[in-house]
Amino acid sequence: RAARRAGLFMIPEETVVPREIVETQQHVENAQEVPGFVDAVVDPVTNALMCATATARKIQ
Repeated sequence: RAARRAGLFMIPEETVVPREIVETQQHVENAQEVPGFVDAVVDPVTNALMCATATARKIQ
């Protein structure tokens, strides 16, 4: 543990977080809530998106 605190045996990404990781985390924090079932029923745009991305089911 002392070696880790001193920064020994660490790769650069462990000492300084890359900009890409920081920006990705910011995008995740600023993302909107995922629409749910009620949203798909009430909002026509969400409904269209859910229908377009749904997978086809086999009829047996």
